[in-house]
Amino acid sequence: MILMKLHISRKKMKPLFYDTFRKNGYQLLILLDQGFDTIYSNDKAIKTVEDFNNIRFAAYCGRVEQEFLKVLKSSPIPLAVPEVAASMRSGVVNGLVCPSLWYLGAKLYTLGGSATVSTIRYTPAAIIVTQKAWAKISEKHQKAIVKVTIDLLNFQWIRI
Repeated sequence: MILMKLHISRKKMKPLFYDTFRKNGYQLLILLDQGFDTIYSNDKAIKTVEDFNNIRFAAYCGRVEQEFLKVLKSSPIPLAVPEVAASMRSGVVNGLVCPSLWYLGAKLYTLGGSATVSTIRYTPAAIIVTQKAWAKISEKHQKAIVKVTIDLLNFQWIRI
């Protein structure tokens, strides 16, 4: 039900999203849903609120995420997204809240550890290019890209 509501909201907001990106010099190619984030820990399973104590979480989403982690008695470590995977591998951080798709793509599953499925945060995704880059693509290829994004969106919502 929640995904259906999200789909309806996104459909209504789609023109606004595309126009906003365009007005700021970007071409929005596709909006995707990565789903609810998963809580990962290299050291221990997180099953209770107390399990968050003393875990150094990568905090790449800003102040709200940092404050949330502090309330759970974790240590949020502010990082830029490109630093997150290396920080998990090197032990700078030992916890992460992120989409499973990103965790898989970054190959962090090779670290072992624990994953806790949650509905802690919903993460959309966007693929964008600058208008300048988009203009360099031939009309034929622009049409092909648009077709693929429409096909992806249709496939994504078949599950509902």
